[in-house]
Amino acid sequence: MSVTDPQQISLVPNVVNFALYQGDTLTFTVTVKNSNGSAYPLTGSNSTMKIKRLSGTEVISLTVGSGITYTNAAGGIMSVTITATQSAALPTEKALAYDLQLEQSSGTIINTLVRGTITVTPQITS
Repeated sequence: MSVTDPQQISLVPNVVNFALYQGDTLTFTVTVKNSNGSAYPLTGSNSTMKIKRLSGTEVISLTVGSGITYTNAAGGIMSVTITATQSAALPTEKALAYDLQLEQSSGTIINTLVRGTITVTPQITS
């Protein structure tokens, strides 16, 4: 009989915190992979990113076609963009919370891919 160490499966999303200068564009790329490292195809799925004040009030909502683009759906690659106009309207008094979720094509399974905070520095020139 062999003994192995206990294993842990984490369903907690990666944490990525952003520091953004108000009025600037923020673009980042997310690559979704299966547990074996192969690309997770995004075709037929839907992704949503919400940015909220820590109190829970929604500030920005991004969806596929409106801030989220599947740049290589078969390869599991998406691009997320907060435009300069959107970031100019972001509050600067406290950090904001966000998460990016993927709803699989069946509509029954949702995975949160990444979460974190966005700290916005007030712009001087507008």
